[in-house]
Amino acid sequence: AQLEAICDILYTYAAEHGGAVTCPNLDVALDKARELDEFCVAVDMLIGINVAAPEGIPFMGRRIDELARAAGMTLDGRGSYVLQDGAGNVLFSLANQQDEPFDPTDTLLTTQSVTLLFDVPNVADGLGVFDRMTTFGFELARALGGRMTDDHGHAVTQASLDNDRRQLAGFYARMQARGIPAGGERARRLFA
Repeated sequence: AQLEAICDILYTYAAEHGGAVTCPNLDVALDKARELDEFCVAVDMLIGINVAAPEGIPFMGRRIDELARAAGMTLDGRGSYVLQDGAGNVLFSLANQQDEPFDPTDTLLTTQSVTLLFDVPNVADGLGVFDRMTTFGFELARALGGRMTDDHGHAVTQASLDNDRRQLAGFYARMQARGIPAGGERARRLFA
């Protein structure tokens, strides 16, 4: 109904101003829109990797701040650390799994787990960024004395990451074949 209304407005405007307009077949346009929506749903995903503290020994917020900043991350306005590219695009983030945002001035902040997040369709060179994020995850776990886990609490291993990387390569190939390269302008408009 909205598309029909827009077409009617265009036809009226063109007739009043001596122009001509052609609207596409609405059924075809809606079919294409549904297909695009289904595609976007299939590739719109976040990859999360957790670094969990040993039972009863929480991570200190100050130490997380030191490690995140040493890795080139900055604190955003929501209390998460982000790694950005030269153009200011977020590559991946580091968030507190507890409700409390990170605050480097809070010397008493502790947490049992942090999460590294990677927004699949919005990052150019996604495989390289995925590798960078997972390498940082292992370094963070080692430095904090924690362990990397998935969202189900299972240990993250190099083998599980290799499997995730293969799946990720498939998502990126599908996006490229569709003319929507990850991290590109079209992807940013679709997955904003």
